[in-house]
Amino acid sequence: MSSSQNGNSHTDESPIIFTTDEDGVEHRFQMIDMIEVEGQVYGLLLYLGEKEAAGESAEAEDGYDEEVVVMRIIEEDGEQVFEAIEDEDEFEKVLNYVEQLEVDDEE
Repeated sequence: MSSSQNGNSHTDESPIIFTTDEDGVEHRFQMIDMIEVEGQVYGLLLYLGEKEAAGESAEAEDGYDEEVVVMRIIEEDGEQVFEAIEDEDEFEKVLNYVEQLEVDDEE
C-alpha cells in the first residue's frame, strides 16, 4: 500500500483506521498499538478487510486474515497519515523491535 490517509472512527476499544491503496481500494484496520523506533512512530494494525460502499466490510483477503500490519505514521496537514514501509532495512528494524517487545512481555 502506498501513502494513505486515515479516516479515524473511534470505538470503545481501539480506533478503526481506513486506508486507501494505490488502486483506490479502501481497507480497514484496527489500531492495536503505537511504537516509536529511533524517533519514528509506527502503528501496529490488525487487518479487518476491505471497506465496501455500504459501509460493511468484506471478508479479509487470503493472507490477511487476522494479520498484523506495521505502518509508518507521519503528520501531514495536522492529520496522521499511515504509510506502508517499503524500505526493507527499516521494516526489519521495526520487526526486530516488535519481536523484542514480545520476548520482554513473555519474561
